[in-house]
Amino acid sequence: MRQQRKKLADVITEQLESMILDGSLLAGQKLPPERELALKFDVSRPSLREAIGNLQARGLVERKQGGGTFVNRNLNAAMKDPLMDLVSKRPETQFDLLEFRHALEGMSAYYAALRGQPEDIDALTQALNELPSPHVSESKRGQAEALGQFYIIMARASHNELARLTFEALKDNLGYAMLLDTVAQDPLAPTEIELDQAADLLIPNITPLFWSFRLMVALGFFFILATGYAFYLSSRRQITQNPRFLRVLMYSWPLPWVACELGWFVAEYGRQPWIIDGVLPTANAVSGLEIWQVAATLLGFTVLYGVLIYIEVRLMLKTIAQGPDSTQLVAPPASMQGAQPALGK
Repeated sequence: MRQQRKKLADVITEQLESMILDGSLLAGQKLPPERELALKFDVSRPSLREAIGNLQARGLVERKQGGGTFVNRNLNAAMKDPLMDLVSKRPETQFDLLEFRHALEGMSAYYAALRGQPEDIDALTQALNELPSPHVSESKRGQAEALGQFYIIMARASHNELARLTFEALKDNLGYAMLLDTVAQDPLAPTEIELDQAADLLIPNITPLFWSFRLMVALGFFFILATGYAFYLSSRRQITQNPRFLRVLMYSWPLPWVACELGWFVAEYGRQPWIIDGVLPTANAVSGLEIWQVAATLLGFTVLYGVLIYIEVRLMLKTIAQGPDSTQLVAPPASMQGAQPALGK
């Protein structure tokens, strides 16, 4: 039986699908205008519109009124969501990403060597040359991004589209594997004990966060009530008649600083072990400065601000000792001169 010939629109649909699969059209990217695509495929615009309609029906593209046609931004969502759900619910399975990455990288390297074209080899060579040198002073974040880009290019060179799509879907979640750098002697071959230690890093210490946050909120309410009560007394001109309240305010001068520090503690301690959640652990983001460099910087700031504080305090004490300038004192109105202070009723 003679095979039925494909419709022209179906052929264009397959070509556009291939462009999406091989990365020529990325998620969220706007498709070229219909006139340009029609010339590229050498077809009529009605056939092209039918092909784009097929892609839209399959959820691969979306049309925006007056804005054109775009590749669906959530193209990889179906591949990403189940793994993200697993990662978020069971921290210990985050290290399955490490094993999966090793398998994926090995497979991609094998097929890249088997199927890679000259342009693929050139792209790999360029990406390899652009990798930062692994010195302590280099940015860990930059190294991670460059290395991730290298592996994506390698996956493209393998011409296995499932490998490339999977790698791109998982690249933002591989930061969990970097937690092994802080506990494992060999992050590429961690032991069960090291995996457990790395998983324990994801379990926060609740007690200091619990009390720090509540103390910070309590101080905030105290400031609101104190300000409101002070405003009430001032409006009735009774603020000076409440020495106990004034004494409380005087002894409360360091509390705003305490509340501020508690807020910083909640923010900084609460996000551990991440400096970028799920992407970059704090231990991998530290600078390469030596201890003496950090100490010298702290000492320099301490001396500088110490000298400034000393100068300011000396100037304040000198001004206080001089007292008010008698030439700038304002004489009371004539109607008040000689008047006796009113006795309390």
